[in-house]
Amino acid sequence: DGSGWLGGVLGANGTTVGGGSGLLQGDAPFPDNGNVVTPTCVSFVDPQGTVGAKVLFNLAYGLPTLAFLVFLTMRLKPALRRLQRSQSQIMRTYYSFLWVVCGLNLFRCIFQIAESTNGSTERDIKSWSFVWLVTTAGMTVMEVSVVTFLSQGYIATGKEALIRTLGISGAVAFLDSIVKMILIFGCGTSLFIVKEPNGDDSTSDPLGWLQLDMSWVKWGFWTAHHILYCMVYGFILVLPHTALRDYLPARPSFYRYVALLCANNFGLVVGSMMIGSKDVSGYCVYGVFAYLYSVCYPPLLYMTFLSEFFVDDDLELEHQYYSEMREAGYFDDIDFQQ
Repeated sequence: DGSGWLGGVLGANGTTVGGGSGLLQGDAPFPDNGNVVTPTCVSFVDPQGTVGAKVLFNLAYGLPTLAFLVFLTMRLKPALRRLQRSQSQIMRTYYSFLWVVCGLNLFRCIFQIAESTNGSTERDIKSWSFVWLVTTAGMTVMEVSVVTFLSQGYIATGKEALIRTLGISGAVAFLDSIVKMILIFGCGTSLFIVKEPNGDDSTSDPLGWLQLDMSWVKWGFWTAHHILYCMVYGFILVLPHTALRDYLPARPSFYRYVALLCANNFGLVVGSMMIGSKDVSGYCVYGVFAYLYSVCYPPLLYMTFLSEFFVDDDLELEHQYYSEMREAGYFDDIDFQQ
């Protein structure tokens, strides 16, 4: 009837896909020559089609990261010069994190492409999950360290502030990774991937693997995870309107950064709740916002905090060249009062 409910779709053997219970809503799978077609929205999180589809999916993640790494490489010499002259330990740390996280993201894409094209029909789930855990841990350290450092005041550039920042962000990332490892390896809950269609033979339902993936054990965790981040960023946005406004820098770029991350986490919350409620279209929502975060966060961090830092070096360098030329007598014959 075009309502998008799974319960009204018949499988190849004449039985109702999903048992006619109407558990799955949204982008429902329809039979294609006797075979059940995987919902399109699922491919926004993890493509279940051909090898080519999986390669394109990972290229969509990897190429923007590669382009950003090329940009960082082109700016490497002046950036290193600025870092050396400034003696700013926190900026050196952020710049190093940026390279490491982008490298991990690119490695993850290459790893998944290699796994998709090796001819095997089954994934190495443990290796895949480990790569994801390492990558997300790096992103968490970088994201939490920004808020931790700036909460100490923007002029906090000493070793003590750096150690405190890395300690707090490292502890948060470690705790986050421990919880994820318990769910993945202890409870057998796949937090990062959709189970393969042929990976579950315990049910006659052709899409039983999808119903298992849409459990609240998995998506309840992601809902709570993103709600927590959304609340933190929402609190920071409200802070300038309270008596605690002096605890954070009065920089519009910082609050734009926080607003974008708050909006992104809100979108992830909506997607997680839709999937947990058995609405397949939630995969589209979650996949889009997860892609935006993975691809856009490193450039966003650079543009918000590091770009101005490196632009200042260009101005200082021009001033230095001007001073050297003036001391050498290049402007002695110029009457500036004319």
